[in-house]
Amino acid sequence: MLGNSGCTITNSSNNLIGTSSIPIDPYLDTLQDNGGPTETHHLLSDSPAIDAGNPAAPGSGSDACQTLDQRGIARPQEGDGAASAVCDMGAYELETGVFISSGSQQSARILTSFSSPLAVLLLDGAGQPVQGEVVTFTAPASGASGTFSDSGTNVTTATTNASGIATSAAYSANAVEGSYYVIATGTSTAGQAELSATNFDYLDADLSTHNVDNGSTLPGTFLCDETQPDCTSGLVPDADAAHDYANDTYLFYLNHFGRDSIDGAGMQIVSSVLYDDDPSDGTPFTNAFWSGSLQQMVYGNGGNFAQADDVVGHELTHGVTDFESNLFYYYQSGAINEALSDIFGEFVDLTNGKGDDSAGVRWLIGEDGTLLRDMQDPPVYLDPDKVSSNHYYEGDADSGFFGDNGGVHTNSGVVNKAAYLLTDGDYFNFHTVNGLGIDKVAAIFYEAQTNLLTTASDFNDLYFILPQACTNLIGGAEGITAGDCSEVQNAVDAVELNLQPATDYNPHAEICPQGESVNDLFTDDFESGLGNWTASWLGGSPVSGAVAADYWSSQTVFAAEGTSSLWGNDFTYFDGSLPTDDDSDDYVFAMNSNVSLPVLQTAYLHFEHSFGFENDNWDGGWVEYSTNNGSSWTDIGSMHNDGLAYTGTISAAGDNLNPNHQAYVGDSHGYVSTRFSLDTLKDEDIRIRLRISKDSIGYDLGWFVDNLRIYTCGDPPAHPEPQTPTGTINIPDPDFVWTEGEVGATGFYVQIQDAQDNDLHNAYHQNNGGLCVAGSCTLDPGLILANGDYKWRVRAWNIGYTTAPWSSYMNFTVDVPLPMLIDPVASGNPYGTTPTFSWGRLVGEAWYQLYVWDSSLNPVIDGTWQDANVVCSGSTCTVDPGLTFAEDSYTWDVVTWSITYDYPGESFVVSLGPPEMAVEYNSTEIVDGDTTPDSGDGTDFGSVDVSSGMVTRSFDISNSGTGILSLNGTPIVDISGCSDFTVSTQPANSVTASGSEAFELTFDPSGVGACTATVSIANNDSDENPYTFDVTGTGTVAPEMVVEYNSTEIADGDTTPDSGDGTDFGGVDINSGASARSFTIVNSGGAVLNLTGTPDV
Repeated sequence: MLGNSGCTITNSSNNLIGTSSIPIDPYLDTLQDNGGPTETHHLLSDSPAIDAGNPAAPGSGSDACQTLDQRGIARPQEGDGAASAVCDMGAYELETGVFISSGSQQSARILTSFSSPLAVLLLDGAGQPVQGEVVTFTAPASGASGTFSDSGTNVTTATTNASGIATSAAYSANAVEGSYYVIATGTSTAGQAELSATNFDYLDADLSTHNVDNGSTLPGTFLCDETQPDCTSGLVPDADAAHDYANDTYLFYLNHFGRDSIDGAGMQIVSSVLYDDDPSDGTPFTNAFWSGSLQQMVYGNGGNFAQADDVVGHELTHGVTDFESNLFYYYQSGAINEALSDIFGEFVDLTNGKGDDSAGVRWLIGEDGTLLRDMQDPPVYLDPDKVSSNHYYEGDADSGFFGDNGGVHTNSGVVNKAAYLLTDGDYFNFHTVNGLGIDKVAAIFYEAQTNLLTTASDFNDLYFILPQACTNLIGGAEGITAGDCSEVQNAVDAVELNLQPATDYNPHAEICPQGESVNDLFTDDFESGLGNWTASWLGGSPVSGAVAADYWSSQTVFAAEGTSSLWGNDFTYFDGSLPTDDDSDDYVFAMNSNVSLPVLQTAYLHFEHSFGFENDNWDGGWVEYSTNNGSSWTDIGSMHNDGLAYTGTISAAGDNLNPNHQAYVGDSHGYVSTRFSLDTLKDEDIRIRLRISKDSIGYDLGWFVDNLRIYTCGDPPAHPEPQTPTGTINIPDPDFVWTEGEVGATGFYVQIQDAQDNDLHNAYHQNNGGLCVAGSCTLDPGLILANGDYKWRVRAWNIGYTTAPWSSYMNFTVDVPLPMLIDPVASGNPYGTTPTFSWGRLVGEAWYQLYVWDSSLNPVIDGTWQDANVVCSGSTCTVDPGLTFAEDSYTWDVVTWSITYDYPGESFVVSLGPPEMAVEYNSTEIVDGDTTPDSGDGTDFGSVDVSSGMVTRSFDISNSGTGILSLNGTPIVDISGCSDFTVSTQPANSVTASGSEAFELTFDPSGVGACTATVSIANNDSDENPYTFDVTGTGTVAPEMVVEYNSTEIADGDTTPDSGDGTDFGGVDINSGASARSFTIVNSGGAVLNLTGTPDV
């Protein structure tokens, strides 16, 4: 058939040809994916090409049609409307069959009716509706199923109308929960339709709805749970609606994705209505929101938001986003967050069978409460429908972080428009998008939400993510095809997700030129913490209770890749709390270690970052480098090479400590990337630090940094190839030889392994002119190899520090005749300090060399020659080297006259034995753990005068063992419990075997009374560690003696008696007289006065 016969043709039978003036219209649909390897044209129902092919049997030759149509499907189809099966003309043969019209993917509570009856469409092969055919609807005979109102059973019939549609009687769920299919079949039309249905109980959704009653305390008074589907039965309309629509949202996610509640694990959905954030201001709270911290829904007492099913679905989807992609609520990632909520909220609205879903309100958000947005035509509400729209909110520097978080509610219109185009189809911005319907589009966005989007995904990411999400679902239960994914691509192109709203709005720096490999010298994606960095202050001080590290932290809320990023605080804690005091601050986050840059190749610094610094350039951040281990730092800004450069200058009008400094200021509008060239720093050891300087007032988002790397770009050199050793060799220390590969390689890694894949050598060797000559490289790794099997390989490192792949392994075997070593051996007990060495005698060998190495591979016996006639007797040779060995582990071997290579063959240990510690006083041992001091062992220091006395005693630490006694405490002798005791002299930190070390304790009482302290000495004596004992002493005050006569003191030492103090008795008659006087001994001191003479006076 020709649609235009204006050319010269030869007619033949079965051709349909019009004239040049009146051509025959073939009535073709647009070129599209109807299945098969190429796109095809669908014949419209009134096309003259239907049943116009050759009536001969398909594939019979001549002019007969092909057996298969262009899609690879058999033709012709039965029931084409012709008396016999005749091919359609063209590449595509329309199938006859039974197709779903409406009623599929419904949910109903057990023992209740589904909201819509079940309906199917019957078409014949010409695409024409089939009228008058009986259709049988059959639900499962057991398990989750239902009954039809006309039959009272799980089976009913209905007859197609003039439009080819058969509609069942009302259908109700039985008492069994579950999902299933109702099968619809025609009497004569081929095929069947499978309508999905789900029976549920409210117990599937864990609901808890509350009334805040115009207050601000959440969650408010409990009203109802999932067992009360009508909640308050009209008493609190907002509660009834919020409760019902929360269940609708739960069911949408359950039925479409098998998701059990917001978190996917059955969490309770808590809803609070009639909330007022400030009841005292007299103004209702006109908003609804999902509280991520409280994990519940909140509906204000204004705006009727709880009455809007799409708003309920919107806000609960914010909860789903929290548990899945966790898109950061900022600029484009926040706009995607908002759009996902609009999309799924509207899908709940359009599928729950409630409210007005007519064409005029089909894509409005909040039409049942407060109108907010139009997803079909976003500019109606001044929202953009494509990135280049003049309604796109680019963010104003004066609004900074406060401009709707970067226009999240405005710029969501771009993604909303894409969802509308994908669902219903339309022509927009020079692109035609054929609609896929709610089920497929919901599946695509859910795949993006749960598996592809990350916290910082932007529109450009979404441009690639949505087609990828579609591709991931091809062939799945949703019925998504490659053709559907072409429509997804058309939609993201139509709304320009891959474009920038303005030049350099979100610039990104290329890591390396296309085709060049990236060779990292340092990378940190901050997924494993901040161990590579240290935070510190240069000026100002942290707020009260904070430290420098609080201003640089790891966060999981906004990462360019993975889950974590570095966050530099612009003076607000991320939980939203604000400081109690502040000043101007200058704080940095610096690398702990250097990175060595190559000599001849340029290195780069590259990182991804997003920042929001306080508006009007009051605050800012920049990058610095150091080439002297952090002693001094230089701004790296002049080395900017690609991506976002510094965006301005810190204001000098405030009190910022770095006025007029070039920095990143203002907002980055989400994640960008930056590259600095380190070309002028070749051969330097550098480290990087990030620096933020802020004034004393205000705050903003701060600085997020991710995927920081220092690297070079370049291709690896050609592979070097191992040459020798290979096969079996009879020497234990071979050289290793390989081809150089690409001339000019900086160096080579050489790896040598034993048969158990243990590395014996794995190190880098610089190609400094002596390693490789004329394309051949030779290395002596200094290994002495035991007999056995080995393998080795090599790889190159070029001047850009680019590592080439490893070569293949070269295998070899060492087989050297060596004496059998007899003693000492590793399996033996520790040896004393004078070991002897024995080995088996080899027939015909007249001389042997004995080698012994200590644990550091220092030679102790370095190849001393031994005459077999002297040291050998029978089959055994024995040598006493006459040396005293220190306590250590050793390796030894013996080689013969004919094999002159050092060979570490056997190991042994020399041990001096354990130490044995004791503490003594005047040769009297103080028992370890003694808690009863006495004078006999010197631990009771007795009474000491407080005012004038102190006692110092010397103690000895003895070691009666054979090993060194290590005193490893800090301090060596520690004393605690009474500060009047001190260690006045510390001992040495080790005691040789049979040796001793002295220490001194001093008791200097500060008050009257007993005082006890504990001495503790940490050591390596296994059964006396630590060695402890108690010491005690008593502080006293001395007596004060006075002799008085009649209260008059007689001075001590008075040699001049007088009558005044009674010491002059005057004259007394020697014959008859006697004079007696009474004197008093007075003690005015603080201690007992003991009269110690004999007699007392």
